[in-house]
Amino acid sequence: MAGTISGTVKDIRTGQALYGATVSVQPGDHTATTLVPFGAYSISSLDARTYDITVTEAGYEPFTAHDIPVLDDGTTEINVGLRTTG
Repeated sequence: MAGTISGTVKDIRTGQALYGATVSVQPGDHTATTLVPFGAYSISSLDARTYDITVTEAGYEPFTAHDIPVLDDGTTEINVGLRTTG
């Protein structure tokens, strides 16, 4: 049994979806890239436990959230707003 983390990545100021952002989940080597047109991502086949999630995109400050719970056969939704650098 496995769970999923999914959501969207947007510009926090404009609300515009960011596609091409990298979403990674630790522990493990789980990564995804956000997709057009909604900036959506999904990382599945995760064991039930807590994870840290990091989102990066060129021109934006990295985002990290800690202790995200994932349940067997469940989906945890994490929507992220990134701030521009500078």
